[in-house]
Parts: sequence; structure tokens; C-alpha cells
Amino acid sequence: RQGIDPAQLRGVADYIYRDGEPWRAIGEVRELALGVADCYDLATVRCPALVMHGNRDWIIPVASSRRIAAAIDDSELIVLDRLGHCPHVEAPEQIASLLSTFVQRRCSHEEGKTVHGTQGS
Repeated sequence: RQGIDPAQLRGVADYIYRDGEPWRAIGEVRELALGVADCYDLATVRCPALVMHGNRDWIIPVASSRRIAAAIDDSELIVLDRLGHCPHVEAPEQIASLLSTFVQRRCSHEEGKTVHGTQGS
């Protein structure tokens, strides 16, 4: 496990507690997250995408991930039970397994497609 950079953590804490109202900062982050799908032209993504979101994430609403997944043609959304804002830290083995399964499934799906005029292998 990699450690957390104390300077980054301090920066986040300073921002959250800057005016003594941490919930206001978290509300600002939630609002920004809901608009992330509007900030990028996600419809131009041309590769399979796996979007994962912890159902106990109280910082970023799952609606944000739903909008991202809906904006990408070839995407899947997995809402992770009992995980929060950092599922890759909370359950790295589960995340690695889900990602590996996604990649394997996508690669086997692509095997039957024609690539550059030859049958994919």
C-alpha cells in the first residue's frame, strides 16, 4: 500500500476546514461532481469504459457516475456495495478483480471482430 502524501492531505484539510464549515466544502465538491459529465465530451470516448462507484460515497453522489456512464456509449457502471469514496483503497483486491474481469470479457468480445481486414485472435 502506498502512503498518503501529508502535504496533499493537509491541503485538502485546509480547504475543507477553511471557514469552519466542512459541510459547505463537501457540498461544493458534490455540485462540481454532478457537472463533470457536462465538462467533457464523453460521447467521443471510443473505448470500453468501466465506471465504478461506492454506494457509501458521501462526497460524490452516485448520480455523477450514472451520468458519466450514460454519456459513454460502450460503458458499464458498477455500484459497489459497502464501499465509499476510495474503493481502490478500501478494497483493492475487489477492484482489481472487477477490472480484470472487465478487461478479459472485453478482450474475448473483441476476438471475433475483424481488425484491419484480418480476423482478430
